[in-house]
Amino acid sequence: MKKSLAALVVALPLMSFASEYDIKSRTFFTAIPQFQAGTPEREALFRDHFVMNDTKRLVFEAVAYGGKSHNSNRLAQYFLPFGKCELLVAEDGASDVASRDVDAVHLNIAHDAPGNTFQSKVKFIFEQDVFGIGLAARARIFKEKDSKWWVAASAPIEVVRNKAKLCETIEDAGGTLESALVPRVANVTQAFKQTIWEFGRIDGEHHSRTRIADIELQVGYQWKTTGKSHGESYIGLVIPTGNKPEGKLVFEPIVGNNQHFGIMTGSMLAEEFYNDGIDSFYFIITGNSQYLFENSQVRSFDLTDKQWGRYMEVYVNKDAAQAAFNASTPATGDIGSPGINVFTRCLRVTPRFLHRYNLALLYKHKPWHLEGGYNLTSRQAEKVRLEKCLSGPALVAKGGSGQTTKARTINHGANAVDDFPLSQYAILAREDLDITSAAHPALISSVLYLSLGYQKNSKDSWSPMLGIGGSYEFSGDNTTLDRWTAWFKAGVVY
Repeated sequence: MKKSLAALVVALPLMSFASEYDIKSRTFFTAIPQFQAGTPEREALFRDHFVMNDTKRLVFEAVAYGGKSHNSNRLAQYFLPFGKCELLVAEDGASDVASRDVDAVHLNIAHDAPGNTFQSKVKFIFEQDVFGIGLAARARIFKEKDSKWWVAASAPIEVVRNKAKLCETIEDAGGTLESALVPRVANVTQAFKQTIWEFGRIDGEHHSRTRIADIELQVGYQWKTTGKSHGESYIGLVIPTGNKPEGKLVFEPIVGNNQHFGIMTGSMLAEEFYNDGIDSFYFIITGNSQYLFENSQVRSFDLTDKQWGRYMEVYVNKDAAQAAFNASTPATGDIGSPGINVFTRCLRVTPRFLHRYNLALLYKHKPWHLEGGYNLTSRQAEKVRLEKCLSGPALVAKGGSGQTTKARTINHGANAVDDFPLSQYAILAREDLDITSAAHPALISSVLYLSLGYQKNSKDSWSPMLGIGGSYEFSGDNTTLDRWTAWFKAGVVY
């Protein structure tokens, strides 16, 4: 048992460095919620008097916490095609057209020839700030002070503020904007703000949501309460109170677990391994598992083997292709509809399992509590499926005028031999849709933390407690946020 535990202590941190930046062109990112069962900002000091077999009946805490993400490049690589955090957007007449990442026409940027030389480099920046007040209480169920049954509840009130912005360097502004049925835009910054895009926009502003970030209820039993050991287990519910994705913005602020209902179970084992009457040390290991059930959400998705296919021009149906074919001029005939409007749909999303483990060393010196530890979270990849079948759209061929294709990509047009005439309208089938691009992939995240607390030993019916702490979250890939979190907590033990 001791050898297995030692192997676990060594292995868990190393699991966070299992891969390099291997996620790209995903449409939706969901951060791990804070102040949940098993997280350091909720558990540190809150559980201590139960670990020590205290006979108090109730503990309550209010925790002010805040955190900030950093390393924006990792998030940019997550959202952008080809694993990049900066894109070269260019028209066909641009000097670096051969190495472009995005054909400008897909973003509704088009200039009349020979002025179709637009070219710009665009860096994408993503940031998140979180501020919250977490409330938690735990009480023994029965009147006896040594009762082994208990209940607990927590409800964080949270403000999540996200910002996605572009830093565009225009190397060639191009000539006169092309005339089209839908007005063209002059650059990428304007493209991501244009009102004809109903979804997937980036406006450079801070957007925030304030909600209760899911209510958690637990019922537990203390199955081990010897002089130097404490063990307990519990079951519980996750009651959704946060917000759902709407798809209108890239990296939209989400409070909680995307409004998924869930169930949970967990355990804690604490062992005192030193006590001289003044100082004492405890080793604590906890585990928490949640299963979150399916619900409906609005998300965007790419096309199979076409990164950023969600932004490609489409005809919404054959009638639209026919209208383009009938247009009086090539300019009006070439334009399709924004793919982001077509490839954003209501999906059925199932997060499935999340597991959280915590290893901690607790030191007590009279009223002072010092805890340091390592927290690991693993989460399954989301399972997503279309709520309703998508039928009708086809990719606009490079020549436009009602022609369609399945070979065109976000950065280059296909050869004319791969284009289909109107009579052979190349409708996109189910296998052409990469629905998994809308799912957050599996993740492993690590947190290192340190907490200092003060709880005066008192013979009175109640005593106060105060605590501060901080943590740093990191991972070996770009599926989680790198972020700092700090907290201050106050409470009473009764």
